[in-house]
Formats: sequence, C-alpha cells, structure tokens
Amino acid sequence: MRELRRQDRCMPVSEAWKLLEQCKWADVAFNAGPDGFPYCVSISPVVLDGCVYFHCASEGYKLELLERDDKVCIHAVGRAFVSGSGFSLMYESVVAQGQAYVIGNEALKREVLRKTCSKYAPQQPPVAVDAYMDRFFSSVTVVGITIVSISGKRTIPSKSSDA
Repeated sequence: MRELRRQDRCMPVSEAWKLLEQCKWADVAFNAGPDGFPYCVSISPVVLDGCVYFHCASEGYKLELLERDDKVCIHAVGRAFVSGSGFSLMYESVVAQGQAYVIGNEALKREVLRKTCSKYAPQQPPVAVDAYMDRFFSSVTVVGITIVSISGKRTIPSKSSDA
C-alpha cells in the first residue's frame, strides 16, 4: 500500500485496527470481474485474532470473484460530521488490503458467526444466537481476510481548531 500522503492525518496502526473492529459496516472491493469493472459491496465485518471476517450467501458474485483473484481492499469510516464552518467533512477512516479465503473449518465459522451476532445483536441470549446460527449455518459462507497492510487517517480536528 502506498504511504499516506498527508502524514499529519495518519493515525497509529493500533487505532486503525480498533476503528475496523468497531465500525458498523465496511466496504470490501474485489478486483475486476469478467466485465473489467471492480466490484465493491458493504459487509458486516468482525475482527478475530488479527484477521477480518464477514459472512455472505453461499453462492454469488463475491465468491465468483474470489475464485478469480483473492486480493481485496476494505474501507471503513468511523465518526464523520460536517465541520462547524459547514464546508468540510471531518472523518476517520481505515483502508486495509489483504487476501481473502473461504473458511472451511466449521468451528472457526461458528466462532466468527457467534462474534458477528454478539456485535450486531448483543441483546440476544446465547441460546437464541445458537438457535439462529443452527437454522442458517449451512446456507452461510464465512470469508476471512488476512490483512497485509492497513492504514488509518483522520481529518477530525483537535479541540483547539475547527478545520
């Protein structure tokens, strides 16, 4: 990955990982398909042991593209708001590149899906989560992404300035 041009906006790698772990959604971009165009789709990511995971249907364009090329790019935005002057968008974001693969290990798949449920439906008791997972387990695919580079940036100003 290229070095961030505006080093004054660069966030530490540990904070980039934290943003990726806490974001509500992210976008994953796949290399060009047979039509020559890249493909980007929103996902519900979870981070586990230094890898990013998402779930999807067990067939479809994402998986077709992964068979062609396993290189992907993830982008997520944390906080974002219009500055006090009304002319600038202030935000924090992360971009990560990695290699994606389908999870074949059922124990890992279940662990990722359980973590997904706890992130997006924390109010659900474990028994409800297990019943839900059992109902849909065979029709869901989990994709893992081994991150090879990650960077974060922020334009959110310090408390002493507005832009």
